[in-house]
Amino acid sequence: MTVLVLAAFPDPAGADRAAVAVERLCRAGGVTHHGAATAHWHPGADRPAVRHHGGAPGVGAVDWSFWGLLLGVALRLPLAAASRGSAGGFTAEMLADVGISDQVLNRLRDDVVPGRSVLLVLAPGEAGAPLVEALRALGGRTQRVDLDGSDERALWATFAA
Repeated sequence: MTVLVLAAFPDPAGADRAAVAVERLCRAGGVTHHGAATAHWHPGADRPAVRHHGGAPGVGAVDWSFWGLLLGVALRLPLAAASRGSAGGFTAEMLADVGISDQVLNRLRDDVVPGRSVLLVLAPGEAGAPLVEALRALGGRTQRVDLDGSDERALWATFAA
């Protein structure tokens, strides 16, 4: 099983602080992960800034296209349409094929607004609980999405680095 953990923070720097804490947790042997991304929106900026963070060494990883698709669709970024080369751009159905529902996309969209930030971590299932606990301790409002069976196979077939 693979898990996607989302943590929303009430300030633009919260997700970056959380990403550093997750990396420390990985180095200490507490968890592993397949990759992470942060999105933060500084007040006055036209759109959020997005950053991809690599996975833990020795663990299968998703490539940047997964985070670009997820955040592009959720945040309705024009870059998603341009990179696809079509007027329609990427669709939520593409994410539904890997187990990420409209409900998750809507919550992500609600969390990435001016003055806030979000950290997303894709990890092996056993890392889900420790990640949620660590991110809550840092003040994050968390959501956990478990990807099973065909969803997980589709994720790795499509986005493995």
